[in-house]
Amino acid sequence: MGRMRPVLAVSDVHLGRATRERSAAFRAFLSYAREAASGLLLAGDIFDFYFEWRSVVMAEHVRVLAALADVVEAGVPVWFLGGNHDSWVGPVLCRDVGLRCLPEPARLVLAGRRCLAVHGKPTSRQRTGAIGFCGGCCGIPGRPRATGGSTRTWA
Repeated sequence: MGRMRPVLAVSDVHLGRATRERSAAFRAFLSYAREAASGLLLAGDIFDFYFEWRSVVMAEHVRVLAALADVVEAGVPVWFLGGNHDSWVGPVLCRDVGLRCLPEPARLVLAGRRCLAVHGKPTSRQRTGAIGFCGGCCGIPGRPRATGGSTRTWA
């Protein structure tokens, strides 16, 4: 029996404001997720500013959008929860890239566990089982921290 693949979660990468090195590190993380994850939760502020109009997206995000599409095409579900910097999503991110765009808060089952995902601090109604994200991942500066839950990977 093989080892279960984890569900990975990341937030606050702030692509667009981030350095080229951070963008490259995030694309490397997406490559890892494509091979190693059973799911990927993008929990807000992946982009420092995200806007699309019809089928037009910002040029600075094209490489990351292509890497995200590669993850989806590999059969890894990718859930996107907008943060305060990237909440203006539309058909490109959801339909064309293939992300499962979620409202906030989002109730999910990840690796067989019920979760409530929020970007930032949950309200008093969202205390139990809420997963709030602040920080980064995969060597990107910033330390993930939990808000009423856990930011570990779920096996």
